[in-house]
Amino acid sequence: MQKKSLKPIIKLRSDITYPDRSQHIPAFIVKIEELVLSNGKPNMRMIQDINDAGGLHEFLDTSGQVIFTFIMPDWLLERLTLDTCFYLFDEFQPDFYITMDAPTYAGCLRYSRNQIDLVLDHTVKMMRWFPDSVPIGLIKGGNFDQMDFHSHELRELGVTEFCLHAGDCSHDAPIYAQDLIVDSGRALAERVPQLMVYGVGSKRSFQRFHFANSFATNSHYIQTFNHRVIQGSTWTNFKGDFTKKIVIHNYEYLRRLVELKSDVREISEWASKTIADENLVKFSGASTLDQRIVKILEN
Repeated sequence: MQKKSLKPIIKLRSDITYPDRSQHIPAFIVKIEELVLSNGKPNMRMIQDINDAGGLHEFLDTSGQVIFTFIMPDWLLERLTLDTCFYLFDEFQPDFYITMDAPTYAGCLRYSRNQIDLVLDHTVKMMRWFPDSVPIGLIKGGNFDQMDFHSHELRELGVTEFCLHAGDCSHDAPIYAQDLIVDSGRALAERVPQLMVYGVGSKRSFQRFHFANSFATNSHYIQTFNHRVIQGSTWTNFKGDFTKKIVIHNYEYLRRLVELKSDVREISEWASKTIADENLVKFSGASTLDQRIVKILEN
C-alpha cells in the first residue's frame, strides 16, 4: 500500500506556522491569496520582504518543495487577473501549483460550466508559460458530471496529480453536501492517478476520505489559534501565547494519523465496515457508486 502524506498549509503572515527543518517536510502549501491585496493586485510589500530574504525557502527557512494554491474566497478570485498570476510565478517559480480556482455552485450549472471552461483556458496558458512548475489539477464542478468532465479535460492536458477541495463541505455544511463530496471524491479517486483532499484535518475526515493519496491541512495552526492542543488523542484547551512548538506538536499528531501504517489499516477497516454500511442503508437501491452519487443529487 502506498504511503499517504499530509501537506501543511502555511500562513505567510505568521512565522509560527512555517515548517521546521527538523520535521523534514517534503512539500508545503503557500496560498496565493496571501501574496495579493484585496483588489487582486500583487502585495509588493510582502513580495519585497520575501525577495530581501533571498526567496521563499530562505524567508521560510525550509528546504521543502513549494506548492502554490489558487484556492481562495470567491470575492478575491473575481479580482485576480492572469497578469498577476504570471507575475507571481515569474517571481517565485513554485515547484508545484494547484490549478486555477473558480466559483461553481450546484444550483447554477450553466454558470459553473462556464467557469470550468475559463479555468481550463487559464490552465493551458499557465502550463505553456511555466513548464517547470508541475500542475496539480483542482477539480471543480456544480455536480459530479461536471467534476468528472473537468478531471478528464485536465488529464487530456497531461495533468497526473489532482486536488479536491473538501473543506467547504466538511464542517458546517448539510449532511447531504458532506456525503456528496465524499462519494464524489471516491469516484474521482478511481479515475485519476493521484488525488489530494484539501482542507481537512481530523481523524474523522481522514477516515471518510481514506481513498485519497494525500491531504492538505491548516488545522494544526487553526487549532493552536483557538487555544487547543492535542494531548494523547484528545484536544484540550491551553492558556497563554501561541507558539511554534504547539503548532508543530499539533501537526505531528495529524501527520501520524495519516502516515503511520497502523492508522492506514485502521482507516481501511473503518471504511469497509462503516462507510459501506451507512451508504447501503441510506441508498439501498443504488448498486454502484455513481448511482449513489445520483441519489444524493436527487435528494
